Amino acid sequence: MVQLPILVRRIQAAGHIAGVQLSRALDRNLAGPFVVYIEVTKKCNVRCQFCDIWIAKEETKNEMSTEDLLRLTADLKELGTKAVALFGGEALLRRDLFDVIAAMKRAGLYITLDTNGYLLPQFHERIDDSGVDMLVASLDGAREPLVDSLRGLPGTFKRTVEGLRLLRARNTKMKLVINTLIVRDNFRELLDVIRLGEELGIRNFRLLAFNSIYPYNMCGQQSMNLNLHPEELPELQEKIEEVIQYCKSRDLTLNPHEFLRGIPDYYSRNHPAVNCYVGYASLNIWNNGDVGYCVGIPGGVGNIRNTPLLDIWQSKEFAQRRSETMSEPCNKCYVACHLEQNYWFNPRLLMNRAMGRA
Repeated sequence: MVQLPILVRRIQAAGHIAGVQLSRALDRNLAGPFVVYIEVTKKCNVRCQFCDIWIAKEETKNEMSTEDLLRLTADLKELGTKAVALFGGEALLRRDLFDVIAAMKRAGLYITLDTNGYLLPQFHERIDDSGVDMLVASLDGAREPLVDSLRGLPGTFKRTVEGLRLLRARNTKMKLVINTLIVRDNFRELLDVIRLGEELGIRNFRLLAFNSIYPYNMCGQQSMNLNLHPEELPELQEKIEEVIQYCKSRDLTLNPHEFLRGIPDYYSRNHPAVNCYVGYASLNIWNNGDVGYCVGIPGGVGNIRNTPLLDIWQSKEFAQRRSETMSEPCNKCYVACHLEQNYWFNPRLLMNRAMGRA
């Protein structure tokens, strides 16, 4: 039987989703962002082959203060936002992180915390006790040499696996999710990651496409070596289908299947354009306080350090940006946090998912 507080939250979420759908359909600001992605720091402790955020040292000198994040939390509550996703860099490097999380929990926000996994053994108890609702840990393979090579820091595989084991040993109530970025070095081993996750007691998985459009994804030779070759894409399609069918047979959760089946098309630059919900369903807050809504569109629409988020959300400039976003379908990216929300807010795809077809 569903407990009453959970039922109330689900009804509230359904109402908010309807408001977002209507906002986009009418191109009017009828609801606040359902989810806000907050980059709490650009500091990072790993040296991933596919990301060079760790060299952006100048950009770590002007990050949001504790007071900025607490004020932002109050603004999110006023906007009616239901969820936040905290990421970096490596979010666990931020010293005041758990103070901020405590304030966000008091504001009634559903909190997702992203981590590369290296610091999990050190922080697993504090994370579990903080009230974080979902922990998303990166694990890009089931073999130590592969993961440590991709992440650029020896010990990353062992520490991530150890941290997840420690959390399961505590019988954590958090939803634990394994994130796997699909690159040329690991695409034949995706099912191995799922099986390893099962051994660790994990039942939730996400496969991600490597997006060169994403800020700090390297665009040089190193990045090119990570991309799959055209002749490898049919095999990738087979591997993705293998994972989908395996997860269905084991009752494991996975990204929307339509999203996953489109990854090879994205790698071949042949994926269809979609009507995107960025700017309606979600916002990005970067580490310096700049407000954005799409990783493919440079520049912000204000900064929360000098303008309340509610004022930015309701501003004429943001209204114009939203109108530009919805003027025509887009296929510039395959960023999961953008694309996946289209499956949750698009009525047709929402119905397909509810009926088990996506």
